[in-house]
Amino acid sequence: DWELRQIDGGDHLALHPFGDPEYLTIAFTGADPRGLRYAAILDEGVRRLRASGELARILARYGVSDWGPQG
Repeated sequence: DWELRQIDGGDHLALHPFGDPEYLTIAFTGADPRGLRYAAILDEGVRRLRASGELARILARYGVSDWGPQG
């Protein structure tokens, strides 16, 4: 369990392990408008990586399968 915070009390990054260590959940707060923006940025980035084939290349290096919709 670890947590990283900016000194000025800004954005927070926390990892709290639970359940199966093979799964990762990324969450953004809806209480802060930046949370919605960050979620959209992540979503679009994954979409672009998937469309270009780069996501498959990255995942292959680690022996991981794509979890999302195929095709």
